[in-house]
Amino acid sequence: MINAIKSDSNLAPFIKQKSECCFDGKPEQPYIDEIISDDSVVVLAPDDYYNSLHLGDTPPSIDHLVTLERHNKSYAHFLIEDKNVKSAKGIDVKNIRRKFETTLQDFMTKRFGQIFLDNAYPIRFMELYLVTNPTLKKPREKGKRTGDNMRLELLLLLAPCEFRGIVVSIKHSYPEALVKMRDV
Repeated sequence: MINAIKSDSNLAPFIKQKSECCFDGKPEQPYIDEIISDDSVVVLAPDDYYNSLHLGDTPPSIDHLVTLERHNKSYAHFLIEDKNVKSAKGIDVKNIRRKFETTLQDFMTKRFGQIFLDNAYPIRFMELYLVTNPTLKKPREKGKRTGDNMRLELLLLLAPCEFRGIVVSIKHSYPEALVKMRDV
């Protein structure tokens, strides 16, 4: 799958370096563990792809789609959306959901399904992350409920997404390595 993605002329312009897969463009906050080989991972920028189409109404999509080849020739997908906001009030939960849905249902299924739906590439797991600044508190932190906490809890309560029979919910995270050697 990694080679199929890298050799697709429509996807090639939207492949990012591993070091570019980081929170808010800050290389000191990478999402991919640096010890993971460049040969076993590819990073796509779906948001850049949709913006390049110059559509009148550009569909919302995520910032990073990381595909990882595992040791047993199976694959994992990590869909990551950055949100650099001072407060959870800046998070539109419905829009976040639409970003993941567009990426799963349109980008990975309709537009590039010949790669992402190919049964020759078994998918073992998938993770969906909304990554925010560390200043936002995690839901129900220290038993307190704040507006930020409730907005993030609402995100966690959304119906899960499905792709190739894998059902997964959006998780909240802070900037850190989300794709780790243990996933290989």
